[in-house]
Amino acid sequence: MKKNNLDVEYADTNGVPIPFEKSIRAEQQAQIHPVKYLYALAQAFENEGGVLLQNCRVGEIDRGDIITAETHTGSLRARTLVYATHIPPYKKTIKSESAIY
Repeated sequence: MKKNNLDVEYADTNGVPIPFEKSIRAEQQAQIHPVKYLYALAQAFENEGGVLLQNCRVGEIDRGDIITAETHTGSLRARTLVYATHIPPYKKTIKSESAIY
């Protein structure tokens, strides 16, 4: 069967030990090493002047022309803010339903 110009077929397994109802297998997919990819992406971001902060819990956020984020280490000001977390802060209601990977 062809779907979106990609050869796919229904499958009885999905390669992940979690319950599922339906699964398809797509052959000839690109494969990447996710950690190497993210490391290279972070390097490129920093090379362009971006700043990555780790272990920095964000509390209140003021979304004015300049975004101000209050953290446990102080205030951060930026034109753009990216939530790079498992669950963005505005989705707190689903936190108990999300799997921890």
